[in-house]
Amino acid sequence: MTLEPQTAAGTEAARERHLDEPPPAQDSATTRPQIELALAFAAGVALAALLRRLARR
Repeated sequence: MTLEPQTAAGTEAARERHLDEPPPAQDSATTRPQIELALAFAAGVALAALLRRLARR
């Protein structure tokens, strides 16, 4: 996948298109718990792998 270089005119046109649109809302009430859940899951997977490795010794 290649990215096309943006020209000044293309950037300006994109900026003008989005001037009347509000910025996308980021609802931290839903994203933070999802991030915490993902981190807890990753920590659990790492802990399980560590315990399995220690049990083999």
